[in-house]
Amino acid sequence: MFEIKKRHHRPAGIILALAMLVSVAACQPAPKSQTSARIPEMNSLDDPCSENLQNISGALWNYYRANHQFPTQLGDLRPYALGSAPLDFICPISHKSYLYYPTGLTCPDQQNQNMLFPQGMVRPDADQEIIACDPAPSHDCSRWCLFMSPIRPGSAMTTQVLLIPELAFRNYHPSVQ
Repeated sequence: MFEIKKRHHRPAGIILALAMLVSVAACQPAPKSQTSARIPEMNSLDDPCSENLQNISGALWNYYRANHQFPTQLGDLRPYALGSAPLDFICPISHKSYLYYPTGLTCPDQQNQNMLFPQGMVRPDADQEIIACDPAPSHDCSRWCLFMSPIRPGSAMTTQVLLIPELAFRNYHPSVQ
């Protein structure tokens, strides 16, 4: 007579369940206050956070054109703002300062990275780096990020502001210069 033994993988299952719970809990939107902005549709440029990063992009371009280098901190961009509106370096949802990476954050594994974007969400180009971004995934488990293509002789500096999922953001690391 044969005896069939059941294998129980409870410790692994419990660890997996806890990891999923922590991941979901860490990716909750910031608490809504009476003055907070609404959470936008995917890649909506009507979002005030996206607008802030667009304004930072314009000031970054002006700064680079005048100084042939990037500033050491976002505050250095204030005199280079486009138009009369002052630059805002605070996310209107999380109420925290934007993160700035003067040398950029890159994603070494672009092929697997694309699988982390939901259908319909715009993906950054493979050579683009994150220069500035939300300090937390406060936009429905995503972050607004300012992407920039590498500056090459004879080509223009190109930037775009995109909403990216937190799981995709975690694959970006400091650029090796």
